[in-house]
Parts: sequence; C-alpha cells; structure tokens
Amino acid sequence: MLVEKQKISGPQLTFLVSAQLMGNTLLIDPASYAGHLGWVVSLIGGLFAILLYWLYISLGNRFPNLSPSEYSQILYGKFLGKVLTIGHVIMFFVISMTYFIDYVAYSSVNLPETPKTVFILGQMLVVVCALYLGLESFARTTFVIISFSLFSFVLSFLLAIKEMDLILLLPLATDKPKEFWQTLFTVLSYPYAQSVLILWLLPLVPDQKQAKKGFFRGVILGSSVVFLTSLRNVLVYGDGVKNELFPFLSVARNISIGTSITHVEIIMSLTLNLIGFTGTTLFLYVIILTVAQVFNLRSYRSLLIPLFFTVIFVANKMPLNIGLIAWFRQHYLRYFTLVFSFLFPIISLVRSFFLKPKPTKKSKSRILKR
Repeated sequence: MLVEKQKISGPQLTFLVSAQLMGNTLLIDPASYAGHLGWVVSLIGGLFAILLYWLYISLGNRFPNLSPSEYSQILYGKFLGKVLTIGHVIMFFVISMTYFIDYVAYSSVNLPETPKTVFILGQMLVVVCALYLGLESFARTTFVIISFSLFSFVLSFLLAIKEMDLILLLPLATDKPKEFWQTLFTVLSYPYAQSVLILWLLPLVPDQKQAKKGFFRGVILGSSVVFLTSLRNVLVYGDGVKNELFPFLSVARNISIGTSITHVEIIMSLTLNLIGFTGTTLFLYVIILTVAQVFNLRSYRSLLIPLFFTVIFVANKMPLNIGLIAWFRQHYLRYFTLVFSFLFPIISLVRSFFLKPKPTKKSKSRILKR
C-alpha cells in the first residue's frame, strides 16, 4: 500500500518549490552577510539552483515513479540505502528546526513578554493540522499564500523605490574575500541545495512532464524573488545591510507615503509568517513521509503525534538566538547540506548508469495503475 495516495499537479508543485526557496530566506536574507555584494551572491545562487534542477531531474528520470527512499536501496543496497535516507531525514529535521526557531525568535521580538512556548505550541498546532489534512490541501493553501506573498513583495518593492540608490551596488569588489566566499557557500546550501526535498514530491505528480515544468518554474520564481529581495535590500542599505537583523521587514518599516500609506510592515509581517509556515510544513511533511516509507507504514499520519512532541521538546531546548543559528549554518549545516543535497545526488546519478535498476513491487503497481 502506498504511504501517500494524494496527488498534486504541476502548477501546485511550482508553488511548493517557490515556498521552499523563499522559506525563511525572506526573513533572514543570508546573502546580506556579504554586505553590498549580497545581490551577487543571490544571483550565483539562482544559477546554482538551475544546475541542481538539472541534476535532480536527471536522477528522477533514471528512477521514474520512485522516491529517493526507494531507489537509494537499489543503488546502495538495503542497509546503506536506509542509512542514506535516515541521513536525509536528520538533515531535513535540523533545517526545519532552524526555520521554526527563526520565526519563533521573530515573533518574540515583536511580543517580548509572551513566553516562547506559546509561539511554539501555536505554530506547531497549525503545522500538524496542515499535515493531517494531507498534501493536496496543503498544496492548494500554498497557492493562496504564495500569491498573496508575491503581491505584498511587489507592493513593498515598488513603494521602496524612492529609498533606493544604485550607487550602493558599487564597488563590484570586496576587501573581505573570506566573508564573501563564506556567505556564498552558505547561500548555495541555504536555501538552494535544500530543494533536494522536491525529489520526494516528484513521484506524487501523475504527469511527469508537468512535474518537470512545475519544478523548473518554481525554481525560476523562487530564485527570482530571493534575488530581487537581496537586490532591494542592498539598494536601500548598501553595505550596512549586514547589520540589519530582518532586512525585509526593516525596508517595509521605512516605507511611508504621506498619511495614506503607512505601517506597510504589518502586511510584510503577515507575509513572512505565512511563508515561514509553508517552508516548515513542507520539510516536516517530507520527514514523516520518508520515515513511513523506510518502516513500511500504511500511513504517515500515525507519526504526527510523535512529531508534535519531538518538535515541541527540541524547540524549547533551542536558544532564541538568530546570530547563533546563522553561525551554525555557516560553519556546520552548509557542509552537511551540500554533501547530502549535491555530492550524494551526483554519486547516485553516476552510479545509476552502471546499474540496471529492477523495479520494485511498489513501482510496478504504480506503473500498472497509470
């Protein structure tokens, strides 16, 4: 029996990919640590995302209708395949917790007297409800959230034009090359390399041609928003963008046109929270889906209660320190992510050309149903 019976369309996949790339990148803007060259870092990251798209689609074409949890066992054997899959689960969980804590910290900044447990419980209850309803409902909700987010992003970009200065993009050089390269490799892993989770969603799109188109459009849309966000932040703050904790929101707070257009940050704050919800939910969904596949469970819903208490426990133990989380991403998480999201897919793709994969019973049943 298939763990996930629900299906999504190509356009829905587009918005899910965009949600993953935008995630909490709009909130933190990791490229801002490169100062006035943050927009260059985001541009290179977008090109890297296209390379990853080609890599993931090529790997998916070698094993149609199979998730990485399934074809990893074909490529590396049952034991090593499960070890690799568990490694992905650990990576996804760490990433989802950094997302989760980023938004809890953001909420705590706005409401400092409210205990963080309240934010954790509130956000997790919404996430668990979304996971219980299933991927189809979540994908439809994501379409609405991304549409609203694009509207608010365009609105804030246009209203911030009078604050922008092209001179702040210069010079196209840096006297801190180490800082630039550190930021670049961090951005390549976060958020771009994290799109490896889309490999678990590709088999859930019945029409694989639509899946490829949806994946590519999502990469272009999400990467474009991330790049334009970094560009706007630099145009407003220049090299001082690295000193802004939440550049996206800081720009919105500076927008004021007479007495008619004020407090734009309220709309931006709602946008950030909605985007954060979609990004966190997507990672947690792939986690429980993968665990259910590894242990041959009938449904992933039996894992929702253990997931709820695990996230609550871990989130309460983590410090609300965005600077510490940023340091962790730059010094540890980026290597972990690039190994599992870039190196192993390359090895898997090369290895697939030397193996003649035999379809499992699950894949045969899927093909017969199609």
